[in-house]
Amino acid sequence: MRALAGLADCLWKLGNKQQAISHYKELLRLNPNDNQGIRYILASCLLEEGLDEDFGKLLKDNKDDGSGYCQSYGRGAQNCGTEAIGYIINGR
Repeated sequence: MRALAGLADCLWKLGNKQQAISHYKELLRLNPNDNQGIRYILASCLLEEGLDEDFGKLLKDNKDDGSGYCQSYGRGAQNCGTEAIGYIINGR
């Protein structure tokens, strides 16, 4: 699992963003408890790429994760728009 996460990270940094997103999604499929925190990384990637529908599905799928993270993220995206959230996440 860590190797696949590392591959996804490398792909993202090399600009192969769609491949990286696919690997992150596969990691969540393989490890639905997500003890690696992949959902948080994936959320940032989806926002940066403007994949609003995928982002919404991720939030919906993780609405009961107990951290409040997805609920806060969802409210922020609704109030500010996903583009603004992407700027906040990436420090731009």
